[in-house]
Amino acid sequence: MNSYRVIMRAVCVLTTVGFAASAAMGQPTFSIDHQGPTPGVPDSFTATPISEGDVLSSPFPGPPLGVPAPGPLPPPGTVIPVGALGVVPGAAGFAEVDALSYGRDANDGQWFFSVDEFAVGLPGVAIPPNVTTEGAAGAMEASADIYTDVGLPLGPLPPLGIGGNTGFLDGDGMFPFGAPGYGLIEPNPPTPGVFPDPGDNLDAVDIDTTVGDLGGPVYFSLDSFLLDPIEGAGANTGTAMANGFVGGDVLVSFGGVPALYAPAPALGLDLMGIIDADDLDALALNDNGDGIYTPGLDTIFFSVRRGSLVIGMVDSIWGVPIEEGDILVPPVAGGLSPFPGIWVPGEALGLATMRVIGAGQRGDELNALDIVPEPGTIGLLLVGGLMLMRRRRLIG
Repeated sequence: MNSYRVIMRAVCVLTTVGFAASAAMGQPTFSIDHQGPTPGVPDSFTATPISEGDVLSSPFPGPPLGVPAPGPLPPPGTVIPVGALGVVPGAAGFAEVDALSYGRDANDGQWFFSVDEFAVGLPGVAIPPNVTTEGAAGAMEASADIYTDVGLPLGPLPPLGIGGNTGFLDGDGMFPFGAPGYGLIEPNPPTPGVFPDPGDNLDAVDIDTTVGDLGGPVYFSLDSFLLDPIEGAGANTGTAMANGFVGGDVLVSFGGVPALYAPAPALGLDLMGIIDADDLDALALNDNGDGIYTPGLDTIFFSVRRGSLVIGMVDSIWGVPIEEGDILVPPVAGGLSPFPGIWVPGEALGLATMRVIGAGQRGDELNALDIVPEPGTIGLLLVGGLMLMRRRRLIG
């Protein structure tokens, strides 16, 4: 067995032990999109069919929460049904939640994220397994996995500084990645316009959910009805409009009917004169505890879905075109544009962006996001394991 396999086995064992020993610190919860094979399958907690709007966790030992574990695993368990968020299905019958937070994410620290099945990553960066080895040009399992940065400095970070990522949790907990998993189905080869997909796509995540978080408030976003330039019609469900919102809005539920927390224009979205033109599909949020968005006091990081009209618009911090792999913040007062600012460019996370791979190609889609303090909860969980594989370095 080579040294990489030895290290990865240590990572898997020690990470699993760390998670199991730290339930009070929190466990990953997540949502998946409607395109994969898991929606409709009975969940492991109540045997209720899983929905694309449900908040889920790994199946063992819950409820109320499960712990990531080596596979094979049964389906995830439902910890917050979509109905408890007050979300109703749209005309297509889907209730798609595509971004998630409990309002206590860090203001800066260690990033965790996922991508969709078309992501390829940047070759030659970071420590495998990563988006490159797991992505569309590799094992084709990136869409169900969770990745982390490899030691970025504090933001905002300038474009063209290439960084990397490394795998943190595996969708199914089995080879070739083999880190602890949470019951999703892999692989998921790119299949444009084909529904259902052969594998699952994790499209919302919170890494350190506690049992107390499950009672709310829950912050989230719903998907828009924009046309996906790769997938075509059918990929997006229009759930936001069906519930009286737009895909760029951040909503909050204290249990029951959701309320508007941060409207799309406050985030620099939907400014092109077309309603529901931008889809916020990844979210990390820190609220001061009152459940009311106050710019300058509450912090919102987000990303937008491929096909959003804001993609290609000049951001308000650096004056460069926004891409679907960038981590964004609301427009900076007195900035270079009325659009969001790029806080972490996709290439700093080791994702393919047109800034790096060249115009005329398509960048990677970042579609799930969380941030925790570093060092902190996640670092404690990985003592002796993942920390062997991470090396802090400044991006150039």
